[in-house]
Amino acid sequence: MKPVHFKEANFLFRKPEGMSQSECGDMPCLVEEKAGLVTSCWEMTDEELAEVIRTRQVWLSVKQFPVAPTSLDGIKPIKTLTIQLAPEAVSDLQKKGILPKQKKER
Repeated sequence: MKPVHFKEANFLFRKPEGMSQSECGDMPCLVEEKAGLVTSCWEMTDEELAEVIRTRQVWLSVKQFPVAPTSLDGIKPIKTLTIQLAPEAVSDLQKKGILPKQKKER
């Protein structure tokens, strides 16, 4: 398996110095600091996919002890949330510097 880029990725972990690309590659991920969560996406080779289908098993190896809480998902765990704010709420958030001010169109 290899890590792959995905549209929500906002950070790239680089492989450690002294390790070859075949030992450990760069890993695109979504870092959500407030949640203390790092999510990455991995793509299987045809051979790996066939073995997972055959055995229904996935193996996880972590080069760290103790191991941090970890999960593997077959379904994308990232939820996209879209909210629509009332114009007065947008204006208030812009005044507070939370949202950028919109440029007026001419």
